[in-house]
Amino acid sequence: MAGYRFDRVFIALIPVDYDDRFEAAIKSAAGNDLEIIKNEIKSGECVAFSFCGSNYDFKVVLRVEKVADKNELVLVLGAGHGMKYAIKDLLHFAKINKCHTIRTHVKSRGLVKIWESLGFEIKETVLSYGRQIQE
Repeated sequence: MAGYRFDRVFIALIPVDYDDRFEAAIKSAAGNDLEIIKNEIKSGECVAFSFCGSNYDFKVVLRVEKVADKNELVLVLGAGHGMKYAIKDLLHFAKINKCHTIRTHVKSRGLVKIWESLGFEIKETVLSYGRQIQE
């Protein structure tokens, strides 16, 4: 949902500007999608946050989408450390912003295991054909 305005910002989640420091922090996690994510933040489709707590410190990019007439918080990107400690704060943030579900996409099987240990379930599988198709 482009231009979603978050009603409340939980103290651990601080909206930040997309600058050189933020880019350096997310560059590895963003991979080939860095320019897409950068443009989505600058257009207002996504919001960049610094997510800090006593046991965690990372950057996240969030957006809200409508799914079956309900808000879904989409974790577009996360980079840093301590997500297993931050999940309660992320769930609280979703709740106070009237999001009924949270969705994220991951490429690493290790991250899938971490998310599953935090209560997330696999809802879809995405396949890609990586070789160039000859005409």
